[in-house]
Amino acid sequence: NSYSNNIGGIAAYCEGNGTFSGNINVGDVRGGAYTGGIVGKYESYVGIHKCINAGNVYGSTYVGGISGKGYFVSKSINYGDVVATGDYVAGICADAYTVSNCDNYGAVSGVGRVAGIAALLYGDITDACNYGAISGSERVSGIAALSCYGTIEECINYGDVSGIGNRV
Repeated sequence: NSYSNNIGGIAAYCEGNGTFSGNINVGDVRGGAYTGGIVGKYESYVGIHKCINAGNVYGSTYVGGISGKGYFVSKSINYGDVVATGDYVAGICADAYTVSNCDNYGAVSGVGRVAGIAALLYGDITDACNYGAISGSERVSGIAALSCYGTIEECINYGDVSGIGNRV
């Protein structure tokens, strides 16, 4: 099956300024690139705050339990498993700028750049916990698979991490 891109349990694609706050998704979400339990893809300064995803999320690349791509994610929880056929897969946000006070309980699996919190990070992760099992082939991590800038502070990984390639 071929699925569309930009698929989310609450919203598919968002741009401009705004906030998603207090939203809950319990259904499974299936998409292509940029698939998320709450939001598929959001641009600019949209934030996700106090959201919960309990459904499983399936996609190709840039797949996240909360969001496939986003800027600010805080105080959100993912309980669903996140499964991707490609790279950039995370329990919270696949492509993120800032993540704070978030927890992932779901198992996360993909090919490369697979993480419990953020697969690709351009900013900071603070006070985040991963409890789910994380598996992939390369750049696999309990918290962040690839951090380009910023810091990772006060984070804990409780989940098993396994990989068969480089940088695990």
